This record gives sequence, C-alpha cells and structure tokens, in this order.
Amino acid sequence: MCHGHKFSHACPLRRALELDEVDSTKVVMLGIRKVEPEEWQFMVDERIITFTAHEMSRHPIQWIADRVHSHLRGVQRLYWSIDIDVLDPACAPGTGVPTPGGLTTRHLFDLLHALSDLPVTGFDVVEVSPPYDQAEITAFAAAAILMEMFGVVAESRGE
Repeated sequence: MCHGHKFSHACPLRRALELDEVDSTKVVMLGIRKVEPEEWQFMVDERIITFTAHEMSRHPIQWIADRVHSHLRGVQRLYWSIDIDVLDPACAPGTGVPTPGGLTTRHLFDLLHALSDLPVTGFDVVEVSPPYDQAEITAFAAAAILMEMFGVVAESRGE
C-alpha cells in the first residue's frame, strides 16, 4: 500500500517490483526528498540504492555517477523513469507533490550525461500535472528532459 491505496500515484515501483523481471537490487532512486518511514523501510528491505537530494547537493555529479555505475555494473537493459518532482518546484511547480529542495534542470541534465554510457532501452517522465502548471513551466521542463534523454540515448549508441 502507498498512501492507503495499492494503485496510488506513489507506488508504481512497488507494483513493478512484483514482476519477476524486475530486480530490486538493481533499482537506483535519485533525488529523494520526502519519504514516509514505511516507504524508507521498504527501500532498505529491498536493497534499493537511494541518494537523497540533500546527499546529491553535497557531492559532485561524477561522484554520484560513479556510484550508480558501480551499482549497475553488468546490467544489460536499463529503464529510466524520471518523476518530474525530482526537480525543485522553482523548476517544475506543476506536479502533485511540489517539495522544495529538489534538483535544478541543469543538475539533472549533467547527471543524465554523466550516466550516458548506461544501456538505456527506455525512459519516461511522469507526474506532470497541467492543472498545477503555471505558465507551462513544468511541461517545458518535461519536454526538455525528454529531448535530453533522446540525446543521451543517441550518444550512448554512438549516434
């Protein structure tokens, strides 16, 4: 259960981990800021590698990327799901849970490029909420993230 519901917006990872094809020890969560104690315990129990936004602000991008690379060594296919609320609300206010202290788009783009040699086979950007999106700031950020991801995947394939 997440927020009292098995299929709430906060629990797609839990549903994905119910699939035989998904190995929780190969899940990395970056930029986490707001976690309920039950969710944190779940991540610990499932051995999900987590870097909070606070931790990420204290280390160079390459330091984070090196740890992600080390953890994902040997993975042959990787799916990236980017929750728009990884960004600070100043960069993406149009989301259901705008929590201060997130990454900037520049920080996220630099991280994506530092991880560009990983075997990404698919990606998405989730949690954009148009009713909360003043001046379409979040929609533009999401579109820019998608474009950057296309570039990262092309770069990783030598294109």
